[in-house]
Amino acid sequence: MKIGFIGLGNMGGPMAANLLAAGHDVAGFDPSAQAPDGIRMCNGAAAAATGAEVVITMLPNGNILRSVASEILPVMSPGAIHLDCS
Repeated sequence: MKIGFIGLGNMGGPMAANLLAAGHDVAGFDPSAQAPDGIRMCNGAAAAATGAEVVITMLPNGNILRSVASEILPVMSPGAIHLDCS
């Protein structure tokens, strides 16, 4: 499964690594956290969401979530799922 993961900090990083270890194709974005090994880093949230079947967000607060959602929802494929774990 192709997964976009936005928010690779203390909680998101290990979650994304587990998805990668399970055999999923994971593209990630975080403006400050370093990605776990093997995660394909993107230059923005929209780039991580483009073409993904599932986009997972793990963000620190509602304001950031709303901002990221406004970037990713327009570029997500029809039928793709946005799963927020913030």
